[in-house]
Amino acid sequence: MKAAFSFVDNVITISEGSSDEKEQEANYFAACLLMPSDDVEKFLDLEIEDFEKNSLSAMDIARMMSEFNVSFDMVLNRLENLGKIDKDERVRLDNERNELRVGNLLRSVGGNSRLNEPSMERDIPHEYIDYVIYNYNHNAIPIETLEKVLEYYRLTVEDIRDRIVEHSQQDENLSDLIGGLED
Repeated sequence: MKAAFSFVDNVITISEGSSDEKEQEANYFAACLLMPSDDVEKFLDLEIEDFEKNSLSAMDIARMMSEFNVSFDMVLNRLENLGKIDKDERVRLDNERNELRVGNLLRSVGGNSRLNEPSMERDIPHEYIDYVIYNYNHNAIPIETLEKVLEYYRLTVEDIRDRIVEHSQQDENLSDLIGGLED
């Protein structure tokens, strides 16, 4: 007597995270049945303006969900399967969906939805600049590294001139730095 198999979908199996070959085959069959390639092509041509030139948005995916009565992950799976999006585009769309979801959750509790947006503000602990200056003063890093770190703080060497030790122009050789180790 042959055992019967049953599948229960969850987040892992729907988003192609399952390593079960039969589950992947079942998901592919469902995607083909629910979202035939001709219908997907037609939708993209008629409903998404300049699809070939512009990338899709999470809102476009939501419209496809509604049209085909499938989940967000199912639309992404099918579009990727049809070669309409690549892995990077899929990740971008999934991230966009998550950002929208978190923004909606924050608004629903009266929170600040801007907390979900990337900031251009740099927050580097002040101890880090002290550490870099110390390392420069002790010949552990070159001036170029010091200058790169200062760029993050929007500073120049002139701004911290009083805190740095002037090095002689001649390069110290490696054996001097190490302490003259012998073979």
